[in-house]
Formats: sequence, structure tokens, C-alpha cells
Amino acid sequence: MIRATAVLLAVVASVLPSVAHAEPAEKLFDRASAAMDRGAYADACVLFDQSYTESRATGPLLGLAACNEARGRYHDALVLFREAAHVLPPESPSTWQAREAIRRLQDRVGVLTVELAADAPSSTRVAVDGVVSEIGGRGIELDPAVNHSVVAIAPGHVERETEVRLGEGEHRRVTIAPGEARPGIGPVRGAGIALLTLSGGSFLAAAVTGGILIANTQTIDQSCTGPNHTICNGAGLGAENNFHQFLPWNIASLAVGATALGIGIPMVVAGDSAGKKHTGPSVVLAVRGSSALFEARF
Repeated sequence: MIRATAVLLAVVASVLPSVAHAEPAEKLFDRASAAMDRGAYADACVLFDQSYTESRATGPLLGLAACNEARGRYHDALVLFREAAHVLPPESPSTWQAREAIRRLQDRVGVLTVELAADAPSSTRVAVDGVVSEIGGRGIELDPAVNHSVVAIAPGHVERETEVRLGEGEHRRVTIAPGEARPGIGPVRGAGIALLTLSGGSFLAAAVTGGILIANTQTIDQSCTGPNHTICNGAGLGAENNFHQFLPWNIASLAVGATALGIGIPMVVAGDSAGKKHTGPSVVLAVRGSSALFEARF
């Protein structure tokens, strides 16, 4: 009991410091304002953000917007000032300040308009800094003096990335297209791959049945006597029966594997010829008793 109480006290003691360090939104706001006065904008932005998360008040929101502007993150500041202007009462002096900041920052952010090249697929999408963005239209507001990644993406094509760096207040248009088309598999190459897969499975089956045939041959040699091993005991008779049962399968597996390999490799290498109609290959294997029928059509 004493040990359990000690453990409980230790757990409580470990939790109390984190509880004690949880600051109210007002205290966080005051610390953020002090950091702004010192020019410690990185610390101030973190504190303003924490204060706004705790309170959802417009004071920390405006502080965070002003902090981002001071750091040169004009686009982030513009977004935050727009949010503040939307939630503040129309008659509030802070609303007028937010609107003034919006007008000021709209002249400072860069604006990028992305257009597709004439040969770009209609399915092309554009991602700016990892976010799928509008093609054409009013343009995308971006922070100036920062490298931005513009990537063109289209199904079946290699992605193509362009790096863009805008000046303060610069409006620029870029034309972009995805990279070259990835080589498609196509019906002929796909059939060739299927044949190579069939070939591998067939050779595996031939190896298994071949091992069974060798084992039965050894049993026949040990269990049968006379000319051509015609006098056999029970084990020899069973081995002889198994030998004749698996022999057609072994021959058929080798035939299928060799044929599929010989035809599949050229099909994979050559691929699909433009304008040529191809009929898919068919392979038929039938085993009846001690006989096997193999038929391949291409």
C-alpha cells in the first residue's frame, strides 16, 4: 500500500509542472507583445498563435497577423487580416486597421498565374508548394523573395517541377506542362508479362514433378528386378504408377514454360506497335490420364 501511494505521488508530481506552466491566453498575449517590442518576431508569432488558440479572440489574431507582416510573411499576414476583418464588428477601430493592412499587403504580395502549355493534357493539375491550385483565374498570392515549387501533374506522365521566386508586388505568368509520357504497358507487352509469369510457374511445376520422377525412378531401381525391372514388389509397383502419372505433367510443364518464355520475351521487348491490331495469346493445357495436350495460339 505504501509503495502504491509513493508511485501515485510520483505521477502527480510529474503532472503538476505541466499544469503549473499552462498560461492563460492573456498572459501569452502580454509575452507575445513584449517579444514584438524586442524584435523577437519568431517567438512573438508562436506566443500570439498559442494565445489565439486558447481564446479565439481577435486581439491575438491581429497580433499574429502583424507579427507575420513584420517577419516578411506577407501572404500569411494578409490571410489573417482578412479573417480578422471578417469577424470584427464593422464599427470597431480594429476593423479599419485590418482593412488598411489588407490594402497595404495586397500591393506587397506576389501574384502567380499558372497557365497550361498548348500540348499539356487536359487532365493536368498544378500543385503550388504542395497544394493543388487553380489554373489561370485571378492568380495565386504568394510571399515574395521566397522560392516556390510549381509542379505539373498528369496521369501517365512524369511530374515536372518549376521553381518560381517573385519580387515584392510582382505579378507573373508561367506556362507549364507535365513531363514526357511514361511508357505504357499496352496489351501486347501486358500479354508478354503474363506469358513470362506463366513460364516461371511452369518451370517451377516442372522442377517439382521432375523431383518426384527422380525419386520414383530410384524406388523402381531398388524395388524391381529382372529384365527392364519388370518384377516389382508393392513399393516398386506404386513408384512405377506414380512415374507414369507425373511424367505427362512434367513434359507439359516444360513445354509450356519453354514456349511461354520464347514468345513472352520478344513481346515484352517489342511492346505495342502503333496501328497494328493484336489478338491476345491463348494457352490450353489438358491432361487426361497418362497423356497431355498443349496448345498455344498467338
